[in-house]
Amino acid sequence: MKTKHSNITVTGFNVLVKRIKPETKSAGGIHLPDSSQDVSDIQKGRIVEKGPGLIIPPMPISVDGSSDIDAMLKEVTGLKAQIKYMALDVEIDDIVYYMKNAAESVEIDGTEYDIVPYPAIKLIEHLS
Repeated sequence: MKTKHSNITVTGFNVLVKRIKPETKSAGGIHLPDSSQDVSDIQKGRIVEKGPGLIIPPMPISVDGSSDIDAMLKEVTGLKAQIKYMALDVEIDDIVYYMKNAAESVEIDGTEYDIVPYPAIKLIEHLS
């Protein structure tokens, strides 16, 4: 998946997320101290890039229903093998809530991002 980060390719079942900082003021206008903002294990962020999804391995089945391992190996190692993916249910710019402890922090061009495995995403807010 290529967007404005054309030099970045996210692999597999992962997404690249730009963290959204928590509000520093309450709905009533009261300033919230930093200690009150870090009590949750959930982080909010915006999807910047996404991987192709989970690889679905080819599994040829014979007419009698049994797996033919030799045929499978021939297909996988041959030129006819095509990788298929189970796509991720997120799009670029979606807002996600994910488990902080599952994310890996990276810095790209001076900006902090999280690499988040798809199973760590607990809520998706589709914007389109």
